[in-house]
Amino acid sequence: MSTLFQVLHDEIQSLNLELNQVIVRNEALKADNASLLQRWVDHQNEAATRMNSANSFYEDMRKKGWKDGKDDRASTDASSTTGSGNGSTTSADEDPFLSLQDHPPQTSNGPRLNPNG
Repeated sequence: MSTLFQVLHDEIQSLNLELNQVIVRNEALKADNASLLQRWVDHQNEAATRMNSANSFYEDMRKKGWKDGKDDRASTDASSTTGSGNGSTTSADEDPFLSLQDHPPQTSNGPRLNPNG
């Protein structure tokens, strides 16, 4: 009977030790997770701030009269279209970023251009 009691007592002690180790590891993982989560939230806030700044700049430029590179001093007839230099014309009211979707860059038959033109 004493031997059985000793075996059960040893088993309980080893399980308590294992439980304490798991608790310590769990606490460390919680702290690590909180740190990673905070870094991710900070990164996303930074990205949102950059995007808001870019949108604000874009809106400010649009309010100041920036369209798609046309000169505001041009006559009303000439201001309805502007030449892009590639044989096509674009409307003065078009958004220059949206017009890129209509004319993807030439890849196979056209000249190879570097990013600066």
